Amino acid sequence: MPLHSLYCLYYGIAFLLSGYLACASSPQGQPTMSKAKLVTAIDKDNNSLVQLARNDSLAIRLVSQPGTGYGWMLAQHDTTHLEFLDEKPEFREEEDQLEGGAEYQIFRFVALKADSSVVVLHYVRPWKKNDPAKTYRLTVKEP
Repeated sequence: MPLHSLYCLYYGIAFLLSGYLACASSPQGQPTMSKAKLVTAIDKDNNSLVQLARNDSLAIRLVSQPGTGYGWMLAQHDTTHLEFLDEKPEFREEEDQLEGGAEYQIFRFVALKADSSVVVLHYVRPWKKNDPAKTYRLTVKEP
């Protein structure tokens, strides 16, 4: 590639990058993106309220005992306000873990809108149609 073409490519990329950075900043030169926060709710936060702004993340971390057949399942959430990302188990350290003992289930969400919503989780044996052994309810509101 001729040297002239390399200079043109270099300056073209620099021009595009400077245009992107100018558009991504507010008039005061500060980035326009707000800092999203992570809110973690645990067992003791049952029936409580958390505040989430748009793009904030919510992690619900609940004790589970899968050796008994029970586990937490997502029963209700408003998909227009909260996007469910995933549910993952979190195992305790081996020295703390007893066979058939408790572990954690973590449900992760991201706020799509700053508005009011409710998340409900049921502690159930999935193959049984009985009422849940426990219910976890969390109200999400805008700050």
